[in-house]
Amino acid sequence: MELLQVSEENPLFHLSQLPQFEAAFEQTWDSLKEAHTLPQLIFASAQLRHLFAGIALQRRSVNEKARTAEEKVSSSAQWMGRHFARHIRLEDLARASAMSIPHYSMLFRKKFGCSPIEFLIGIRVQRACRLFDHTTESISEIAAQVGYDDPYYFSRIFKKTMSCSPKAYRNTRKG
Repeated sequence: MELLQVSEENPLFHLSQLPQFEAAFEQTWDSLKEAHTLPQLIFASAQLRHLFAGIALQRRSVNEKARTAEEKVSSSAQWMGRHFARHIRLEDLARASAMSIPHYSMLFRKKFGCSPIEFLIGIRVQRACRLFDHTTESISEIAAQVGYDDPYYFSRIFKKTMSCSPKAYRNTRKG
């Protein structure tokens, strides 16, 4: 049960290569039905062992791929955090993670609760807030520092995210 990663509470699992395992199961079942002598029982036991080992390897491979994909999504989020001012496209993030755009986006949303672009906007706006709080740089300069060439577009994104304009944010008292 441990090898197959099942328990009494959770005895079911999915096999992605079902035809391959279905044939092996049928052979094993036929061997067990005909096993009346010790050599036949040993043969049936070996087939059963082979079937379980194949299932365990397939399940481990699926789990490793899922973990690897999750690690790639996490790595891409960390990369965005370090390179937020760059021009970042969803296509490039998905390609760097060796995934299709829909698959990457689905895994990202599952892990972080938002799309990759919403995540990037959040990082940029957070950084802009820090700059507004601690510098006297203009809105245009801060927009450029956080990855927006167009300060008007930056202002719209900022207002949508923060529910106030960059100017109003800067004028509010902090602490």
